[in-house]
Amino acid sequence: MGASSANIRQRATINVKGENIPHRDLSKTTRAVDFDDYSGIHLVDETKVRGDAVAGANGGWIAFKDVQLRKPRTVTAGVAATGGGTIEVRLGSPTGAKVAAIPVAATGGIYNWAAATAPVSGANGVKDVYLVFTGDVRIKDFALS
Repeated sequence: MGASSANIRQRATINVKGENIPHRDLSKTTRAVDFDDYSGIHLVDETKVRGDAVAGANGGWIAFKDVQLRKPRTVTAGVAATGGGTIEVRLGSPTGAKVAAIPVAATGGIYNWAAATAPVSGANGVKDVYLVFTGDVRIKDFALS
């Protein structure tokens, strides 16, 4: 306690009871906008009427922290692009081990969504998962299964 953060007069430790938050499960379809951290991306409209998605360009990324991976074999993503690109799935950091690369073909417009899939290799345990963008691509959701 104190008059300000620069003038602390007394300290005490308190215990707060609460629930344990489980590891994140990306085997279920997860909205891209539910990321935990990001760099070089923009939130965009999923459609002209409703919804949100993530737009990334070269080197932009979104992160999902504390994910329980159970050896997924495939990543499937809802994507849109005018020119195409790639979304890499990396572990630990934006430059960490690459476990998948999702090719994103031009879909005919930013509101024309398509499913894109890629094989996953070497993803297991509790990790931070990064989706790293190359090209001008959008993602609305994805699943590692």
